[in-house]
Amino acid sequence: MLPSSYNIRIFMIFGFFLTAFTALGGWLYHIQIERHEELFSSAQKMYTETRKISGKRGEILDAHLNRLATTEYCKDIFIEPRRMPKTDRERVLKQLSKILEVPYDILKRRTESGKYEVVAKRAVSMKQNGFVEKMSLPGVISRDSFVRKYPKHFMLANILGFTNADLDGIAGLEQTMNVHLKAKEGFVERKRTRRGQTLFDREIDNELQSLHGNSIVLTIQEPIQFIVEKELRRLVDEHKPKYAFAILVNPTTGAIWAMAQSPSFDPNDRSQMDPDSYRNHAIEDVYHPGSTMKAISITGALQAGIVTLQGPEIYCENGLWFYAGRPLRDSHGYKWLSPLEIIQFSSNIGTAKMIMMGNFNKQRLYATFRRFGFGERTGIELNHESKGLLPPVRHWDKLSITRFPIGQGIAVTPLQMVQSYAALANNGKMMQLHLVDRVLAPSGKIVKEFEPKLKRMACTKKAASDMLIALEKVVTDGTGKRAKVKGYSVGGKTGTSQKLVNGTYEGHGKYVASFVGIAPIINPEFVLLVVADEPTGKSYYGGTVCGPTYSRISDQVLRYLDIKSTLAVNQ
Repeated sequence: MLPSSYNIRIFMIFGFFLTAFTALGGWLYHIQIERHEELFSSAQKMYTETRKISGKRGEILDAHLNRLATTEYCKDIFIEPRRMPKTDRERVLKQLSKILEVPYDILKRRTESGKYEVVAKRAVSMKQNGFVEKMSLPGVISRDSFVRKYPKHFMLANILGFTNADLDGIAGLEQTMNVHLKAKEGFVERKRTRRGQTLFDREIDNELQSLHGNSIVLTIQEPIQFIVEKELRRLVDEHKPKYAFAILVNPTTGAIWAMAQSPSFDPNDRSQMDPDSYRNHAIEDVYHPGSTMKAISITGALQAGIVTLQGPEIYCENGLWFYAGRPLRDSHGYKWLSPLEIIQFSSNIGTAKMIMMGNFNKQRLYATFRRFGFGERTGIELNHESKGLLPPVRHWDKLSITRFPIGQGIAVTPLQMVQSYAALANNGKMMQLHLVDRVLAPSGKIVKEFEPKLKRMACTKKAASDMLIALEKVVTDGTGKRAKVKGYSVGGKTGTSQKLVNGTYEGHGKYVASFVGIAPIINPEFVLLVVADEPTGKSYYGGTVCGPTYSRISDQVLRYLDIKSTLAVNQ
């Protein structure tokens, strides 16, 4: 009986282990085979961190690849109120307030908002973040972020614009070129150990590279921009206008080499900025161009064959002429002047009479203005551009034919005016003005290139050539003598216009002074317009207020471009 009982026990033990191993095998089969995908995925989630990442916003560069706008790494500091002991909260917030330079009351109010996480401060420098991390403050965390920086501060501020806290462009080129500059967002997975340590993943850097925004290269040349802004500030210091602005363009390509206004602002610090200060007055505001418009009007008469530079001579009424019962005056009394002398001495009466000669009627004058780009936007890569004020012919009155040719009763933008003179300097060919030269991928490869583009013929080559002769005479022997550039032949036109204030042009003493010129007059390199809005002091004339600024800028730019002198050194 004993052997039989022993055998039974052996069989029972064997059966138990067989059943156990069979069950274990079945369980392992279920785990390893049937639930493999489910459990593997769960383990992956447990030891994998999915993180949202963003590339860097692209840079804005000048024509020589100098950085004008760039993106730097920084930290955003957050507070998790639930992880901050209430008994220690006051101490922590006061320490954080001191490091971040954020008022304690603001931090306290944010932590009491009931939110799980609140912002303490964005775009914190790496140095400040180092102090925060060193303190090991409970409930305070930092995250990688980016901040937009403008290394040149005030330079080009009104053209570059700026971004918001999310690095979306909201003004200037930052806004209009946002589709190219904006970084993309993506997700990366990183492995973690059982202790939560993140393992390095080489693919993250490659992933970030693909998310970076494109960069844009401007036509702006920083050395020229520096010269223009420096001299514009000098004009403001001397004549105290509300604003002064200047635009310098290459007439053969339409490339804008400099565009400036003063006063300006620093886009790195907009906390105390007046909203009006970032308005780009050179494209958004309009003004009565005054005598600078005479060159355009008379070019139309030259092209129509109504006059030549030599004749016929026009009687200028000794400085006072009544037309339609209203007086038209010259600053000096002239008798007989040729068309060239009318430009040279800037005669209002001579210009008005010339435009009314022969068959050069108001329709042909209007067509001349439109060919030169007035009454329409230039199409520059900036928002809020005004198209000026040029009434259609059906809205003209009797006086319009005598006032519009001399720049009264119509309104233009500074950009329109420099565009029209650029056409004169380019043998009548009007090029598309532009600020952006090309778009670069993060790798440096050219994504898009903006070639010079002919807009239209504003006038014939002969008419443009004749007008350049007259404009040179303005500087050598006329109203623009103070715009002379030593050693170079230049040409240009002065402009002085009364402002319309409370419905009247008289009695308030408010003027806009301007000078627009071409340098050199033979084989022009650039066209430069200088405008001062409401200059104060002894003079408000374009020749005396803006002429010297034009001269100083042109002298420095010609030498920077290494253009050889076209006149004897003492001229």
